[in-house]
Amino acid sequence: NPVSDKFNALLSYQYRNNPSTIPDTLLLGSGTGSLDHVFAAEAIYAPSWRWEFYSKYTARYSRTALSSNFINSSVVYLGQLRAAYRLGYRMDLAGEVRLIGQPSVSYYETGLALETGYYLTPDLRFYLGYSFGSVDDRDFTGYRSKGGPYVGVALKLNELFSGFGRQRVAPPQQQEAQGT
Repeated sequence: NPVSDKFNALLSYQYRNNPSTIPDTLLLGSGTGSLDHVFAAEAIYAPSWRWEFYSKYTARYSRTALSSNFINSSVVYLGQLRAAYRLGYRMDLAGEVRLIGQPSVSYYETGLALETGYYLTPDLRFYLGYSFGSVDDRDFTGYRSKGGPYVGVALKLNELFSGFGRQRVAPPQQQEAQGT
């Protein structure tokens, strides 16, 4: 919506043929290989300048063939919810929950995180947090792989290409003179 930036969403699909594989085996090409189909949906909702809600849901179907007669497939689900509240212009608090699950083997894991951040500039944020558990996967980058304290820096890149990503304010329109 060019008038309001309160809600943004992204749908994506990825097809990966032999992800994370180095062809260093003599068997490559004779029945070995893997493929992934990844479907993802992300959304950000910011009802005011103080609140921001983020969610992501991903489903990954993987199929692996170690030989022509040994083929396995599985589905992994990944979910994330995050809420951030701006205490003022420079400080914020955030909470996050992540879930990873593979129903075929009854595997589920949950990770929680609480953090506070300081904005040195509107585009540069330093943060400190604590993670309770972990949920880490190649389709969820930037998360802690172990529980415990963490620190980080986030940088938002703006106007890399002559105003790309910025909305210009429309000039005032001329109005017809009103008679009395």
